[in-house]
Amino acid sequence: MTQDIITKAISFVSPKAALDRMVNQAKLRNFGRFDSALTSEKRGISRGVSGGEDTAGTRERFALIRAARDLADNFPPVRSLLLKFATYVSGRIAYQARTGDREADTAIERYWQRWCNECDFLGRHNFTTLLQLAVTAILRDGDCGFIIVRDGEDLKLQSVEADRIGSPYDRTDTDKYIGGINVDDYGRPISYTIFTRTINNQYISPTDIVAKEFIHLFDAARLDEYRGRSAFATALNATRDLQEAIKAEVQAIKYASYQSGVITTESGAADAGDYFARGNTNDQGQVARLQSLDPGTVNYLSAGEKMEMFKSDRPTGAFGEFIRLVQAHICMAVGLPYGFAFDADKSGPMARMEAAMAERTFLRWRGLLEGQFLNRIKNVILLDAASRGLIPDSEYLLDGRWCWPAKVSIDYGREANADIALWKAGLKTAGQIYSDMGEDYEEALRARAKEANMIKELGQEFDIQPNRISDSVPITAIDTIFDESKNEAPPLIESIGIGGTDALSGILASLGRGELSAEQVAVILRVVFGMDEENANKIINAEPAKPQAEPAPSAFEADQNKPSKGMIEEAARGLKWREEYNRGGTEVGVARARDISNGKNLSDDTVKRMHSFFSRHEVDKKGQGFTPDEDGFPSAGRIAWALWGGDAGQTWAADKVKGMQASQPEQMKVSLAVRDTFGRITGFETKHELVMPTPEKDEEQDDFIGRCMVSGTMSSEYPDESQRVAVCSAQWEKK
Repeated sequence: MTQDIITKAISFVSPKAALDRMVNQAKLRNFGRFDSALTSEKRGISRGVSGGEDTAGTRERFALIRAARDLADNFPPVRSLLLKFATYVSGRIAYQARTGDREADTAIERYWQRWCNECDFLGRHNFTTLLQLAVTAILRDGDCGFIIVRDGEDLKLQSVEADRIGSPYDRTDTDKYIGGINVDDYGRPISYTIFTRTINNQYISPTDIVAKEFIHLFDAARLDEYRGRSAFATALNATRDLQEAIKAEVQAIKYASYQSGVITTESGAADAGDYFARGNTNDQGQVARLQSLDPGTVNYLSAGEKMEMFKSDRPTGAFGEFIRLVQAHICMAVGLPYGFAFDADKSGPMARMEAAMAERTFLRWRGLLEGQFLNRIKNVILLDAASRGLIPDSEYLLDGRWCWPAKVSIDYGREANADIALWKAGLKTAGQIYSDMGEDYEEALRARAKEANMIKELGQEFDIQPNRISDSVPITAIDTIFDESKNEAPPLIESIGIGGTDALSGILASLGRGELSAEQVAVILRVVFGMDEENANKIINAEPAKPQAEPAPSAFEADQNKPSKGMIEEAARGLKWREEYNRGGTEVGVARARDISNGKNLSDDTVKRMHSFFSRHEVDKKGQGFTPDEDGFPSAGRIAWALWGGDAGQTWAADKVKGMQASQPEQMKVSLAVRDTFGRITGFETKHELVMPTPEKDEEQDDFIGRCMVSGTMSSEYPDESQRVAVCSAQWEKK
């Protein structure tokens, strides 16, 4: 630890006092929570704590404006970054009215569009250009503003740059006047002092504009800031260093490129009589050395002389890294990833991540613009127009949304597929997808409808199918071109198109599954697809419906599922065991035992579950304590077995289930369309597929296993019960 001047002086008088002083200084230095709060001679002292505005705020702000504007005018990286930022944030913006009245929405949007084209009080820019220039001004200068002025009957905007809000000659800010903003006792802006800037850069004619007529745009970095600062403030010094370094490097490269070669001698000086030393005599009588050579010159060197080509490695790789470092600082100052702004070579996940990070920054700025500028000016303009009867007035006049440019993406195909998947899953609406693309959902759908209608009309005009003009318009039988002169429609396969044939295949599949009757399908084919009765019947092989016999009552309805005596005794024994040993079975098993012991008539589903239980728990008989001669009798498995009726219940349930099983396996009749090489249907073929039982929604495992065990398909395909149990269990696991 080094001694300061005072400590050294004390040490001459009292070394002990100097030592105590140094010890106390060390204690103070090590006392605290953060190392960053400690002072050091090798590190500059941080600035004092101050508010967002102080007496030097105006001077500091204008110094930043001058430096940032100079870089924007003369340094390409800064200029490029400003253009990119403004373009991505507000490249193309539109307003979508949402009053609930379509005609009112259309009128509001048309009026807004007309106003945007004529909104500039000076008549130089449209609204989109003003917005982009405002974004650029906020980044470069720190803030800007717009005065709402009445031009005749219309309201318009007059732009104000940052240096005109207040004056650079306002050297001292006060509590009531901060950088051109006049505030009340509570610190709320009440007016803005706007100066006129002459062509000679003189600031004259200050005018106070009341706050409600002035729109002030800035990106605050502090809660108590009234004026914004240049976004490049944290990187200005590094950026100017880079600008100067590049200029110096260019000069070095130019100098190196002018040098062809160097003549060296052993003594370090060229011979005065040497060929390369000959030249014209200057004003002092000295011989000027040659500085250029003609092409094809043959050079003769004196003894001891050597000619070397001039070599230069400027700029070096380290200088390139320095450029990238400063560019990264510039990007961080405005909140953009370096790769997005300057390094376009990245790809894959890293590029997508940087594009997403940039999009978050742009979304933040769009929210800033909506809150400070867009919603405010939109509300003023629409209310003024409604009061003058130019647009319909409504309770929801101000309801609407802003449609911004398409979001940043490096792989639109990949994201489009992802959006389609989310839309099909119901996790994203079509309106959100269109919004991400920078489009108006309703306007886009109307454009698609107009396009489809035009394609259809062209097809009718030239007597061709619309799908031959564009695949974007699916054709159904309703769109069939009908020849009124011949009073007949073209063949079905030619007219309904791919979309129609897919629909027809689905209808025939429903017929095969029994979801639609043959008569219902025949009506659909005649009415929707325009077939005659003969062709419709040929396709579906429709036959007169036969009266169906009333189904026989189930064993449950006939009161034939009452437990046997052996089952009742076994269930009662199981309940007694469970109460005594407090083990075995579940609540479901206990409920089943109560029904059986009470002699209750059991439902068919219960019988199936019983059969499923015994089939799955047959293996429990091999466990310890199942028989009376084994230790641990009765085991938990033995008690559970008794609760379900024991061996008597197993035999009884198996016999009952056999009577329930279908004599034939369940099959699904499927009608499949046969297509030619052009995708047109040439016929239909019918296939029969076995139907494997699958778990239904909210179906319990025992219920499914019981139903699966008595399935006609399972009984036919897997006659062995143990094998059938394994397959049914596998079907349950697939759910």
